[in-house]
Amino acid sequence: MKFKAGTCIMAPTHQLHRDPRYWPDPDSFDPDRFSPENEGSIYKMAFQPFGVGPRQCVGFQMARMEIRYTLARLLQCYRVELGESQKA
Repeated sequence: MKFKAGTCIMAPTHQLHRDPRYWPDPDSFDPDRFSPENEGSIYKMAFQPFGVGPRQCVGFQMARMEIRYTLARLLQCYRVELGESQKA
């Protein structure tokens, strides 16, 4: 493909994240879709919350740091247990 200099090219990530070709029932909340059992059925480039490559979101590293900090604080302040259905 060739593009003229200055052409703005955007990836439609919002549509990609809701495409039924990649995500069964894309508008429902299903955290299990990212479980290790389903890892083989996920197309790796179909989930790009921060973009990919050298021009990915500059806030990516900060978001990861905030998630780690928040998780650490939650684990310090609260007791976490498995639910009855999750116990082996």
